Amino acid sequence: MMVAVAIFSIAAAAASTAYLFSMRSFQSLSNYSSLDNQNRQTMNRMTRELREAYSISQLTNTPSASWVTFIDGNSLKEVQYLFKNDLHQLVRISNNVTTGILLTHCDLVKFNMGTRAPSTNNAFSYQPTSDPNHGKMIDMSWKSYRIIGKNITNSENIQTARILMRKQGISQ
Repeated sequence: MMVAVAIFSIAAAAASTAYLFSMRSFQSLSNYSSLDNQNRQTMNRMTRELREAYSISQLTNTPSASWVTFIDGNSLKEVQYLFKNDLHQLVRISNNVTTGILLTHCDLVKFNMGTRAPSTNNAFSYQPTSDPNHGKMIDMSWKSYRIIGKNITNSENIQTARILMRKQGISQ
């Protein structure tokens, strides 16, 4: 009887360990999928709006915040993507009104601006610039994470994109 209980206990412990490992793996995969979906939707929206931007007004990266301000190519309204480091949020602001929270749980958002200089060696040459009058490309990256329960999990995701503005300087 004691041998049977010992064997059953070992088998139950092995089964419960396998079950807990499987549940954690499933939860992590689900978390990665959810985080990737949120990042993809945000990237698509920002890419669409920045490609259609008429001009860049301002681009700033500081330890407390990062933002890019541009004139929307369709409505000619000022739009800003602002990362608030203390709140870990990336928000969209239009005409000084927050119109949406694009991302939560961000550790880093960084915007850079560049020109697209013709090159014989590289068809997609990128030259950094700080002058909004010469900016033709926005290079952006962010690092986001998810929280399960009260803990930050291993579901960290880094997104990067280089967006070429298509409508810049086109007279309306």
